[in-house]
Amino acid sequence: MISMEDHIRTRNSYEQAQAGIRHSDLSIPIIHNGKIRIQFAGEATHDRIFQTAVGAFLSGRRESDRILNDLKK
Repeated sequence: MISMEDHIRTRNSYEQAQAGIRHSDLSIPIIHNGKIRIQFAGEATHDRIFQTAVGAFLSGRRESDRILNDLKK
């Protein structure tokens, strides 16, 4: 028989951030030569309502706004 304790490390679907890291820190884009090259969206990157579908949606909106603003430069 398999007990839950045998698989205790597989219960969570995410890795917790290091101490001192804020959720908003996860949304900082990678910039190269003054242009945004890599952006991060998803529920874990929202600073107030992480771990929700709304947080995921809003982070996507945030990044799409960031793309549009970057294109206007």
